[in-house]
Amino acid sequence: MTISAHWQTQIEKWETSGLTLVIFCQQNNLKYSTFCARLSEYRAIHRALSTQAEVKLIPIEVKLELKDERLLVFKHKQGHQLILPVDTCAAWLGELMRCLD
Repeated sequence: MTISAHWQTQIEKWETSGLTLVIFCQQNNLKYSTFCARLSEYRAIHRALSTQAEVKLIPIEVKLELKDERLLVFKHKQGHQLILPVDTCAAWLGELMRCLD
């Protein structure tokens, strides 16, 4: 899905104008329903892009505790700990890390 440069420019002008959609459309001779449709497309594109681009990593330290070699201990720099069995599914652990972000 793409949006034309014309509509992207109009949307960006509206965002900085401080005007309501109705008034902006009236002042710029734009059809309100068309503007709303293009705005919806614009927002969907930016939502998809921001979802893909925002990968945040949190620093963790993985240590195998000597007391029990069957445990993984994840320690956050603020002192939080997550202790899991060493046979924890890697895919599940990856999903958990994404959810914690």
